[in-house]
Amino acid sequence: MFMKVSSLASLIHGDRFMSTDVALPFRQDIIGHNLCSNVAKYPDGQAVLQAQEVARFMSAIDQKYFFEMEYDGLPIWGDIGFMEGPKHYLYTRYNFGISYHQEKIIAVNVTMSHPIQLLALASDEHMPVMFSYSARWFHTDKNPIDRTELYTSSMRSTTESIHWVALVNSICITSLGVVILWAIMMRVLKKDTKKRLSHDSIDELGWKSISGDVFRPPAQKMYLASSIGVGAQLLVALVAFLILGLWGLISKDEGDRTITMLIVYVLTAFIAGYVATKVFIGLEGKKYATNLLVASLLFTLPLFLIVAFGNFVAVGFSSTAALPLAAVIKLVLILGLTAVPLSIAGGIVAKSRSKKFEAPTRTYSYKKEIPEVNFYQRPWFQFMVAGFIPFAASYMEIIQFFSSNLNQAGLMFGLLVLILLTIIVVTACVAAIFTFFQLSSGDYNWWLWSFGYGGSAAVWLVLYSLFYWAVQSNLRGFMQFWHFFGTVLVCAWGVWLILGTIGFLTSYFLVKKMYSAIKAD
Repeated sequence: MFMKVSSLASLIHGDRFMSTDVALPFRQDIIGHNLCSNVAKYPDGQAVLQAQEVARFMSAIDQKYFFEMEYDGLPIWGDIGFMEGPKHYLYTRYNFGISYHQEKIIAVNVTMSHPIQLLALASDEHMPVMFSYSARWFHTDKNPIDRTELYTSSMRSTTESIHWVALVNSICITSLGVVILWAIMMRVLKKDTKKRLSHDSIDELGWKSISGDVFRPPAQKMYLASSIGVGAQLLVALVAFLILGLWGLISKDEGDRTITMLIVYVLTAFIAGYVATKVFIGLEGKKYATNLLVASLLFTLPLFLIVAFGNFVAVGFSSTAALPLAAVIKLVLILGLTAVPLSIAGGIVAKSRSKKFEAPTRTYSYKKEIPEVNFYQRPWFQFMVAGFIPFAASYMEIIQFFSSNLNQAGLMFGLLVLILLTIIVVTACVAAIFTFFQLSSGDYNWWLWSFGYGGSAAVWLVLYSLFYWAVQSNLRGFMQFWHFFGTVLVCAWGVWLILGTIGFLTSYFLVKKMYSAIKAD
């Protein structure tokens, strides 16, 4: 075997291609070809496994390792071995079945046979093994334009029906709860705005009594503005990616999909700078350059740190998931020379077109004291409840995502679009409802909390991922843990920013509409 040059997409996905000694000439059947016959160090045609190599095979079978090959651009998967009770068996024969149409290869699959039992050996012992392979060619009348459809069609027919049933179930349950809460809120809101109250009775209605404080800019305006800017960028990037998928422009290869995501993210960096600066100026912010820097690093820096730590872990385990230095430099240059300038350009454009936010009510010079409330009316409690609702709406999809080892999202783009729309609507309604509840309790610190009400589903995602890892998954070892949990952290951070932005914008328009309907001195 010898290494082949891998693309950036393959390197990111952890694929390192090697040429094997398995030769499959077109339309030539092969029966029991010995793979060891042409190896100089095995003159008798048998490989010799040392005790350490046998132990590694047994460990790989324990952990359900499998191999992946590629022939004419088509993937081939197979198991290394299997277990029967405490016994380990290693496959030594690989039987390839290849379908062709005229001069075109349509599909490739492999079955394994001739298992031998592996036994723990002493350090000075060895075990002879003969590896071989066979190949059979079959003519087929199928000639699909996309050959990978043959790999996914059977799986899709089953999984799509499961996904649709789960999605409809989630939508019905969560929508019912959201509609009930929304109806209650709108009824109370309309009743309040129609009343003509005296100054004494104003104090009885919490959200009206804080009209002089509700539009006071928050202290953490830079973080809020940057988060909204990056959240808007990620939302646009996600929508653009799904649209490309609906049009059939997204490759089914994991590495290629990752590169496409990276390109879309980079090209939408202008939005982050523009929105972050516009919101920051509206909130009376002054340090524009610092705000742009925070917006540029808010998602990229955590992503880089998580990937960098995972890379160090992969290097320590000698895993192919470790990115070479050249690939790391390419990624840094792509982000540094494209995303950052676009973000700065967006900030410059926004600075010349933005103005201070005009509140519908006058802000008092003094802050009103926030009254004490029951625990279930406190923002932190509402924060957790608000996040659970959109999390529950997407619970079945999260299970599917985790069950597929985080690598099958993106195969059914139409379903993903519907899921995204559902989550957006549910998040918007939930954030608006709990912001109204907070204002009704006399708490005017809604700016950051409204963002949190939308993004709090990310907290439930992280908590459930820990539960899934500990109870439901068969992933073990620190490297597998970090690959799983690192991926979840990146996804959760993106969910926090996207849904937080949706929650804030919905709450902002609701609050502005509410206080525009009343008259306050």
